[in-house]
Amino acid sequence: MIPAGDTPLDMIAQDSAETPPETGGEPLPASAKSYLPAQNGIQRAMTNAGQAAKAYLPQELAAYLPSP
Repeated sequence: MIPAGDTPLDMIAQDSAETPPETGGEPLPASAKSYLPAQNGIQRAMTNAGQAAKAYLPQELAAYLPSP
């Protein structure tokens, strides 16, 4: 039998219970925003992908994709 506290899951729980990473005094969600692309960039990419996919899909299926 494995003693309590020696399993991999226990070790992960101990690691996660330690202090959170330093973010320079900035709340974590605010620091994460620098890694996310702009909303309009995502919208433009999705529109372009949908338009490119329409060229390769059957007409019945392509009709479900929105037009720009």
